[in-house]
Amino acid sequence: VAAHCTAHGTEHTPAGPRCWAVVTLPAGAFPGRPSDVERLGSTRWVVEPAGAALARAGSRVLRMGQENVPFA
Repeated sequence: VAAHCTAHGTEHTPAGPRCWAVVTLPAGAFPGRPSDVERLGSTRWVVEPAGAALARAGSRVLRMGQENVPFA
């Protein structure tokens, strides 16, 4: 994910640390089955609801999150 993101960081949530990344997707990459970007690392990345709404509206830039893992 680090190779494809334009920004990233870690936020603290009641469930523990959560890392996030803003990723630009190739045209036509969403929606569909989980992308290769989501499968990177041992914990699955997920598209956040606001990012999914932007993707459905045609945006290719969206925020992805990964629970309980600081961005490394």
